[in-house]
Amino acid sequence: MAALPKPRAPSAPGVISSHELTTHVFERIRKYNGRVNAFVTLVEDRATAQAPAADEAQAQGKPTGPLYGVPIPIKDDKKTAGIRSTCGAKIYAGNVPKENAPAVQRLLDAGAIIVGKTNLPEWVPGFQSYNEVAGTTNNPWNPQRTSGGSTGGGAAALARGMGFLELGSDIGGSIRTPSHFCGVFGHKPTIDVISDEGFVEPPDANPSPDRLSVNGPLSRNPRDLLLALQLAGGPAGMQWIADSWNLPPARGAQLRDYRIGYNVGRSLLPGGAGLRIAEWYGAYFTMLGSSVVPNDPTARRCWADYFRDHDAFPMPVDFVTAFPHDHSPDMWRVRSPLPPGCVLIWTC
Repeated sequence: MAALPKPRAPSAPGVISSHELTTHVFERIRKYNGRVNAFVTLVEDRATAQAPAADEAQAQGKPTGPLYGVPIPIKDDKKTAGIRSTCGAKIYAGNVPKENAPAVQRLLDAGAIIVGKTNLPEWVPGFQSYNEVAGTTNNPWNPQRTSGGSTGGGAAALARGMGFLELGSDIGGSIRTPSHFCGVFGHKPTIDVISDEGFVEPPDANPSPDRLSVNGPLSRNPRDLLLALQLAGGPAGMQWIADSWNLPPARGAQLRDYRIGYNVGRSLLPGGAGLRIAEWYGAYFTMLGSSVVPNDPTARRCWADYFRDHDAFPMPVDFVTAFPHDHSPDMWRVRSPLPPGCVLIWTC
């Protein structure tokens, strides 16, 4: 076995090496993860071996990416080469893929170092993050409450400084709700901006025209969301032949250049054309059902028409804070201050 690179000497004041930063993250993991239980799998030996190698490459003037040496967790619904990838399912408790999901590979190509895989509901869907492989992830600020789902492990890990950037996924608030519950930042990108290839799926999975589920970043700093989007975005595989990846320039320079809608009472105003909460919620659930049963994509037409002359429509992530753990069989009947399902209204 080849000798590992020796850790570099402590960095100059104001500068931190990857070795120091990765060591710091695992110290945080040892301090907080026992209470939070954010991870399904940790790869400390692997990460701490890669960190000094990254420092050595930089010291020698070799090219390093914008995420050079940054320790990050990855949601356990994505394939990671040589690292266990379970999607919270017992049948995949020993599953170790041979290749990375495209979005994961792009973050690694940018210099990131994986510290582990974060917890989620079994097979992903759920308002809370627990399964028979790794147990329950607790809210990082109150262990009696949930960290949210489905990227609950990632949001909890970031909130406690057990990593700096997470690649999560979102179909019905799975990035946004845990970020809200744990006090970090998350972004659900536009569909197809980040490749959704490389998910860990059930053996009998039947691909369907799912037009809501996307990969997206979580972070401790909102500026890092844009960086992650730029690095992980773009088509994968054979799509590269026909598609290019460039974020378009902003349509305006100042806030007054944009037309922003908002919700007053029952209607979307101004110019909401009578689109009410019940209508957009119904359209959302029609599209959500397409991940199980294919349907006519015209359910999206109400929002497509709205955004012809509007630039944005701000919405709260939720009107509830993290609720107490509830592992009753029906995931829609969580014990929150609102009726069942209301945690989905604002993320649609």
